Amino acid sequence: MAINNSVNGTSKTTIFTSSGTWTKDSRTNWVVMYIFSGGGGGGSGRQGTSAASGGATGGCRSYMLYYQFFSEAFSSSETVTVGGTCAGGASQATAATNGNASAVINQSSIGNIGVLFGGAGTSAGGNTGTSGNASAGQAVSMYGTDNGGSPGQGTITTGNNAPNFTVFFAGAGSGGGGGGANSGTPRQGGSGSSFTDLSGSTLFSGGTGGISGGTINGGNGVNASYPAGFIYAGTGGGGGGGQSTVGGAIAGTGGNGGTPSGGGGGGGGSITGTSSGAGGTGARGEVWIIEFF
Repeated sequence: MAINNSVNGTSKTTIFTSSGTWTKDSRTNWVVMYIFSGGGGGGSGRQGTSAASGGATGGCRSYMLYYQFFSEAFSSSETVTVGGTCAGGASQATAATNGNASAVINQSSIGNIGVLFGGAGTSAGGNTGTSGNASAGQAVSMYGTDNGGSPGQGTITTGNNAPNFTVFFAGAGSGGGGGGANSGTPRQGGSGSSFTDLSGSTLFSGGTGGISGGTINGGNGVNASYPAGFIYAGTGGGGGGGQSTVGGAIAGTGGNGGTPSGGGGGGGGSITGTSSGAGGTGARGEVWIIEFF
């Protein structure tokens, strides 16, 4: 549904939080667009033996596409598609089985603009390797394919943190990796991406990683707050902690990504007989259109 602000004589802003139709104002000379695709969901952890039960990779970040052009380039009305939430991988209820992958990321677009610039791919579930995930989700954008270290990797021990970004980065935060199951030492999930200032000081935190014996589920990412907060996309969800027979009888779920576009955290691994942690949900996207008269 479109939300329109008042026209102040020089510009008009429309924010889409769900899909709809943009009708161009007859006075418009120049159009600026910000297109956020949906964030990726995290995978779920593996259910297996305590020695080989990895957490899952978090959901990948989603980029923001900035686009501007003269008004004649657009039809009188254009279809706006806002990428919805992306489900994390379902908890693994079968013993000795790898975790489930997330759903595919939902892309945002305006007419034919933006379709190729959102995230694409899924986050795989936990497995038995040194890393809980064989291949990370991908983010495909105008900057190329962002593979590998974009979300936090799940492992059979402590989940990896997702990378942090400055507030000027053109995209959202990605999810932290899930922690592996263990019969002794509790294993923590990785934290989701935070936003920092140019000096590296944290301004908006990603979700914290869960840990058995404490808060086992990963924390949710922070929603955008603008203009005062100067954060225009959500931070990443934290990874779920792995099950530990010492610290508790459950595996942690990944935290949800902050709105818009934040990636969900990966689920924690579990020991045979206990369902693994589900992946966190990737946040919906958003589309901003600014018309200048």
